[in-house]
Amino acid sequence: MKKILLSLACVASVFSMSAQRASDSESTFWDSSKPEKLVHLGVRAGLNVASFTGDLGEDMDSKCGFVGGLSADFALMESFYINSGVFFSMNGAKYDEDGYELNYSPMYIKIPVMASYRYNFNENLQWQLNFGPYFAFGVGGKAKAEYEGEEVKADFFGDDDDQFGGQRFDMGLGVGTGIIWNKIFFGIQYDFGLTNVVKDAKEREMKGKNSAFSVSVGYNF
Repeated sequence: MKKILLSLACVASVFSMSAQRASDSESTFWDSSKPEKLVHLGVRAGLNVASFTGDLGEDMDSKCGFVGGLSADFALMESFYINSGVFFSMNGAKYDEDGYELNYSPMYIKIPVMASYRYNFNENLQWQLNFGPYFAFGVGGKAKAEYEGEEVKADFFGDDDDQFGGQRFDMGLGVGTGIIWNKIFFGIQYDFGLTNVVKDAKEREMKGKNSAFSVSVGYNF
């Protein structure tokens, strides 16, 4: 996690220095003028490298999955937006050693509400830096264990005997950066969960929080 956050900080620093060098009498680092277009919609799709922190993720490997959906940016001024949207996110983690396989694959609908700084290098190139909370709701997924050909599956969410007992509601913080070039978006983001994904965690003596690093591309309408 520290390496990922350090990488994000380095990327942000590079863009920040580039923005400062690019600034001139007609372009400032902070532009408080009112933008012509107040709402920007787009589509995003990418790769989620997900895992769990805490007991649930101990000795488990990261798992790759899909992340994507509809983005919605609300411009308050040229240099400040609210970055939001509705996204489908495949999270989880996996374990495979000595013939024993364990696979968690929860899926969420996620809504971020993030503060977003914007810098316009020119009419065709914009840099953004995003930070803020996200809210997610579990919509499906499995918990699967396999050993010597014997396989046991359970729904990740729910409390019945044939379910793992995962907590459907999740929230956390996200930090990311990206560029929009001629309406094409390229971005990276790291999400770290703040809620335990396991119901009755104290009684079950099991803790786990979602974490995910994502790389995505998209298009703004």
